[in-house]
Amino acid sequence: MKSFFFASFLALATGAAAHLETYASCAALEILHSKKLMYPRDTQYNVTNENYFDVASVKRPACIFLPESAKDVSDAIRILRITKTKFALKSGGHMPGEFTNIDGGVLIATERLNTLKWAENDSVLQVGPGIRWGPVFDEAATKGKVVIGGRLKVVGVAGLLVGGGISYVAGEYGFSCDNIKGFEVVLADGTITYASETRNKDLYKALRGGTSNFGIVTRFDMDTYDLPIGYSNIGMVVFNPAPGVDFKPAFMDALADFVVTGSAADVKSGAIITVTRVPSRGMSLGMMSLWRSEPVANATTDTPDVFKKLVTIPGQHSANNLPLNVVANTFGSQESQGDGGIQLHLHNTFRTGSYIADKDLILEIEQIHEEEFATIADVAGLSATITFQPITQNNIRVGASKRGGNVMGLENRLKAGDDRHFMWTEQFAGWALDADTARVDQVQKNIYNRAKAAAQKRGLWDDFIYLNDAATDQAKDVFPAFGEKNHMFLKSTKQKYDPTGVFTNLMPGGFKI
Repeated sequence: MKSFFFASFLALATGAAAHLETYASCAALEILHSKKLMYPRDTQYNVTNENYFDVASVKRPACIFLPESAKDVSDAIRILRITKTKFALKSGGHMPGEFTNIDGGVLIATERLNTLKWAENDSVLQVGPGIRWGPVFDEAATKGKVVIGGRLKVVGVAGLLVGGGISYVAGEYGFSCDNIKGFEVVLADGTITYASETRNKDLYKALRGGTSNFGIVTRFDMDTYDLPIGYSNIGMVVFNPAPGVDFKPAFMDALADFVVTGSAADVKSGAIITVTRVPSRGMSLGMMSLWRSEPVANATTDTPDVFKKLVTIPGQHSANNLPLNVVANTFGSQESQGDGGIQLHLHNTFRTGSYIADKDLILEIEQIHEEEFATIADVAGLSATITFQPITQNNIRVGASKRGGNVMGLENRLKAGDDRHFMWTEQFAGWALDADTARVDQVQKNIYNRAKAAAQKRGLWDDFIYLNDAATDQAKDVFPAFGEKNHMFLKSTKQKYDPTGVFTNLMPGGFKI
C-alpha cells in the first residue's frame, strides 16, 4: 500500500513547478521513511544541522534524511534524481564552509550509518560513514589492532578516507585510502554495488582519492594490523614562557629535522607537530603528538632517536607506551563533545601547499605565518595553526603498490636518484565573527602565496593540492594535480558511473572533477 501511494505521489510531484521539487522529495522520503526524515520543527533536525566544525556549514535544508542502510540511501538517490532536487551529503561535518550542507535542499546525514563490525576472521573492520575515528580506533584496539585512519577522534571517517588520509603510520602503511579492502557504494541510479580489487576495479581506484564524485559510500571494509602498543609522547612547548626565554628556535630546529630527515629514516614514526599562535594574547606555542609503532622498555627514559630533539625541549611532555586509540583520543580532545558530536568552533578555514621538504624553507614559512597573522591580531577569537606534514617516499611507494594503487598519482612525482621527499602544510585558522572572514581569508592566501614564492626561488615548489586540507578556492586545482592520465581516468570513470551528473549537478558541495 505504501509503495502505491509513493508511486502516485511521485508521479504528481515530478509534474509540479520547479519550486516544489524539494518539497516533493521531502514528502516522498517521509512516506517511505517517516522516522528517518526530519523537518525544522523537529528536535533532531537542529541536533544534526548544528553538529558541524564550522558555523558557516550551518545552513537551512528543507529537510534532513537520516538513512540507516544502503537501501535507504538508494531510495533517497532515486527520489532526488527523479525530482531533480539538490542535496548535500554530511559525514563527520569537519570540512569547513558549504561543502557538507545546503540551503533549501535535502541534507543526507549519515550519522545512523554507524556499522562497526568485524569480518573475514577479524582481519577486516567494516565501518559505516557516519562514525568518527574515536570509536573505530577503540573497536580495533579490543583485538590489539589498528586501522590506518585519521589522527584525531573527532574527525569523520568518510571524508578522510575518500580524500586520501594521513595517519600516524602512513610512512609504513601508506595513505588511509590505500588500506581499504572494499567499498559498498550507492551509485547515481540508486544501484547498490561493491568496489574492490576484483569487482568494479575502476571505481575502486577512483574512490581512493577521488572523493564523492561517483556515489555515496555506505560501508568501508578496512584492513587491520597487529599493532597493540607503541611509544607515545604528547607535549606542548610555550615559546616565550618568561621574559628573555625563547624556545622557538629549538622547537623549529627539532620540527624541521623530523620532517626533513627523521620521518624518512624511521618509517615506524608518525607525528602531528604544529605551531599555534593566539595573536591577541601574543602567545605562540608548539604542540606535538608523537607515536612510534614499537614500545620501549621505559617510556620516560628510552626516547626513540627520531623524537629525542623534540622531547628534550623544556615544556609539558607526557611519555608512555600506549595503544594508538588512546593517543588519538587524547590529542585534540578539546574539539570533542564526546564520540557523538563536535564542538562548533565558530568560523574556520583550511589551506594547503606542497613542497620538497627543506629545513630552511620550513623556517621561512613559519616566519611568514607569524608575520601575516600579526597584521590581524585584533580579530576576535583568532587562533592560527600551521602544520608541516612529511610525505615520505616510502609512504608514496607503499600506497602505489597496494591493489593497483590510489588515484592521486604521487608516485609519478618521484624522480630517480633523488631521495628527497615532500612536505604538505596545513594552514588552519579559527575566529569568532563573520565580519572578519575576508581579512582572515586574505591572510591565509598571503601566507600561501609568499610560501610558494619562497619555494619557487629555491626550486622546492610542488603543485600538488591535498584535497583533505584544501581551501574551497583551491578545489579546481586538486584533480589536475593528479596528473593528466589520472585526471582523464577520473573523468571517464565519472561518466561511466554517473552519466547524468547526479553528484555534480544535484550535489553542489565537494570537490568536482
